[in-house]
Amino acid sequence: MRVRVGSSYSDRGGYQIAVDSVSVHPFYNEETFDYDIAILKLEDSLLFSDKVQPVSLAKQGETVTSLSDPIVSGWGKRSFSSNKMSNHLMYVSVPLITNKECQKQYISLPVTDRMMCAGYAEGKKDACGGDSGGPLVLDEVQIGIVSWGVGCAYVDSPGVYASVSHLRNFIDQALAFTTVEY
Repeated sequence: MRVRVGSSYSDRGGYQIAVDSVSVHPFYNEETFDYDIAILKLEDSLLFSDKVQPVSLAKQGETVTSLSDPIVSGWGKRSFSSNKMSNHLMYVSVPLITNKECQKQYISLPVTDRMMCAGYAEGKKDACGGDSGGPLVLDEVQIGIVSWGVGCAYVDSPGVYASVSHLRNFIDQALAFTTVEY
């Protein structure tokens, strides 16, 4: 497995780094997607530049309060019915909704404290297949990680994200063994 760094294209530009190891959360549940987070350790350090920058992460237990809507990005499909993935990074702003409201939409699937939801009641804008693992960023802080949903941008079917603030201990433990070069 390799990651492309420093390009908004999935198939060219920037540079690639091999993945050395993958740490999946020990409590990850593939049926409910609870604890849906993994950390990729790269074989080489990232070289920060104008095209490669770190993102701040939400603090452990931090509650999101902002008048802005977060932005989700990825190279996934542009619609649920499409088989074609985007080769250029796409992004969309989506409003946060409470887990209580989200749970009303997903009666048969649990929306846990380790999840957060974002989307429009009328649908139309959302993350989609192929965006999983991508960031949900609010005010330059990553608050979520694309996890699951029903379809893409369906009415009353918000996107569900792993909550960075509720999974921060796992992230910090994994990052404790990582070095970064500037």
